[in-house]
Amino acid sequence: GIFGDMGGGARGAAFGAEDMDWGHTPRKRSRGECVVNLECTLEELYTGTQKRFTIKRQVNGPNGMMTEKDETITVDVARGWKDGTRLTYQKLGHEVAGQGPESAADLVVVIKEAKHRWFEREKDNLIFQVPSISLRSALVGFKAKIPGIDGVELEVAFDDCTEAGSTRVVRNKGMINSRTGARGDVIVKIQKVTFPNHLTEKQKTLIKQAFSTTSA
Repeated sequence: GIFGDMGGGARGAAFGAEDMDWGHTPRKRSRGECVVNLECTLEELYTGTQKRFTIKRQVNGPNGMMTEKDETITVDVARGWKDGTRLTYQKLGHEVAGQGPESAADLVVVIKEAKHRWFEREKDNLIFQVPSISLRSALVGFKAKIPGIDGVELEVAFDDCTEAGSTRVVRNKGMINSRTGARGDVIVKIQKVTFPNHLTEKQKTLIKQAFSTTSA
């Protein structure tokens, strides 16, 4: 389509008059919108980046026929932008046949956050899911090292008994807030505690001894 896969991660679809709200009278200001999605990684949304892509616009040619025109769009992605952020470029969409540049629709670029390998984003916080830990780790504690969105490795300590669903919070290591500049948190969640399939008699005896002063 007119907006297929494009350089810089932009994706979209061809759109015609049926996709636009052209208005019913010449005096109506709305020219409709042509929408294209621009995919950004979580890292790009953390650091900010510049994306450039080319679209093909339908414009009125000198012979009265509609023709295609390449238009290069540059988007300065700011730090902290979220999925769904919209940017409007006035009159850079398709023109109405037989009308001219003033009839052109607005081009709307919508930021789409790509799925991340490790993190899920909740506003300015980043959620890191630990799929499972051993029973030993759950009982005696453990330390986990995880990658930070800024490239700095984070160490998280679970020092006490840890249940499935337990969390630890690393303050100020999440995403940048685009308005305040403050950072959110990284929240580490334990999904599951894995029990061994079998215990030897010696292991059972040691466990009984270890828990002999606790209630069953």
